[in-house]
Amino acid sequence: MPYSAIDSKNSSESTCIALAGELLPGSPVTIGFPIFYGTVILLDEACLESAEGEICISALGLALGYFHESDLTDSNFVKRNGTLIYRTGDYGKHTKHGLQFCGRRDSVVKNRGFLINLESDVEPAILSFGKVDGASAFMSHGQLVAFVTSISVKDGLRKYLAGTVSSFLVPDIVIYSLDEFPTTDNGNVDRQSLVRMNEQEQGLDRGNIEKSNFII
Repeated sequence: MPYSAIDSKNSSESTCIALAGELLPGSPVTIGFPIFYGTVILLDEACLESAEGEICISALGLALGYFHESDLTDSNFVKRNGTLIYRTGDYGKHTKHGLQFCGRRDSVVKNRGFLINLESDVEPAILSFGKVDGASAFMSHGQLVAFVTSISVKDGLRKYLAGTVSSFLVPDIVIYSLDEFPTTDNGNVDRQSLVRMNEQEQGLDRGNIEKSNFII
């Protein structure tokens, strides 16, 4: 008998599946369309509804907040036009095939006027340079910074990127001083720790740092 593959998105906060859609051969992978008992909107940086932005959910089973976590509740559960919505922290965009998941909110940044995704645009480009073991990127003081594991990539990385991707995806600063990246309790790269380490690196060993104005 034939089978269908369904992709969906849900969260503990919404207590139900908010989006779902059938995965079809030859079509892009999406997380589908909103289910009838909920509303899904995308909000931009100004909290205006947009075709691309943070995925926000309003549903019949939406939680009212987190138990004894008032700060987290205030940041993730907000009222819009009198309706409570949950800010998922995920970034997406509308397509004719459904809602496309574009990464976490903190991985979507603006560099030189262009909206980029650190996890799907910048880091894969760095990793495509064969000598790289690991890469993690973030924005700091208006500059795109990348930490790279493997001192051996020091020669040629930025030149390689300049010839491979758009200029706004090439890190302004590359730091080669890590054997492994710090992680959060759930195993993800701790970008905030890297931001603090970047501040320290700028005043220490300049031999492990490449800046764009030093490289031709």
